[in-house]
Amino acid sequence: SITAGGRFDDHSTFGWHGTYKFGVAYLIERDWLFFKIRGNYATGYKAPSLAQLYDVRYGNPDLDPEESESYDAGFDLSLFQDKVKYYFTYFHNDFDDLISFDYATYRYKNFESAESYGIETGASFSPIPNLTVSINYTYTQGDEGRYDDLSITPEDEIEANISYYALQGRFKISTDIYYVGERFAYDHTHHIDDYTRVDISSSYKIHKYLKCWFKLQNLFDEDYEEAAGYPAPGISAWGGIRISFEKML
Repeated sequence: SITAGGRFDDHSTFGWHGTYKFGVAYLIERDWLFFKIRGNYATGYKAPSLAQLYDVRYGNPDLDPEESESYDAGFDLSLFQDKVKYYFTYFHNDFDDLISFDYATYRYKNFESAESYGIETGASFSPIPNLTVSINYTYTQGDEGRYDDLSITPEDEIEANISYYALQGRFKISTDIYYVGERFAYDHTHHIDDYTRVDISSSYKIHKYLKCWFKLQNLFDEDYEEAAGYPAPGISAWGGIRISFEKML
C-alpha cells in the first residue's frame, strides 16, 4: 500500500509553506502470521511561537521558522493470533534552524542544524492464558545545534509491563518498570542520573459503565529527577471511579 498527504500553512509573518508525507507498506497475512514491512518520509515546518518571538526576557524577534525532514523504516511481526508480537523501527530526524533555548545568552535562538536518530524495538507474548508480558527499548543518538549530544533525551530507555486479567477480563493488575538512562540537562553543563521506577496498578469493572481503579507509583521510593533540580515525588498512591458516559449513549 502507498499513502501520501500534504498540508499548507499561511502565517501572517512568515507566509505560506507546504509540507508533505509519504509512506509505503507491504503486508503478508496467513492464519498464524502477520508480517508488515513499512517506511515513511515526511517534511515538517514550525513557526516560532509568540512567546519565543516577543517574550520580554527570553524572546528573539529575529527567529526564523524551523524546518525538518524525517524518515523511518521497520517491520511488525505477529504470530499465532497475536500471542507473540515483535516490532523494529529505525528513525532519523534532521532539523534546519532548530528553535531552542540558548543558555549562553538566555534567549531563544535558531541553531543551524540538528539531528536525532536511533531504533525502537519491542516484543510481547502471552505465556499462559490471561497473562501478557511486554518489553520495549529505545536507543537515541544525535546532536543539538552547537552541542554534540541531545539534552533531556536519554540514550537508553526501557519499558516493561506484566498484566494479568481475571473474572472474564473485568479485573486487571499490572506492573510497569521504567528505566531511563543518564542524559544531559538543558544547559549541557551536567548530567541527570539514570533511574529505574516501578509502578503497580489495578482496576475492576463493576458495570459496563463503571470502573474503579488504584495505582501505586514509584513503589520502591526511588530518588530521581526527570528534570535537573526538580526531584520527582516518592512513593505515591491514588485511586478513583471512572464513569463512561459515552457507552450510555
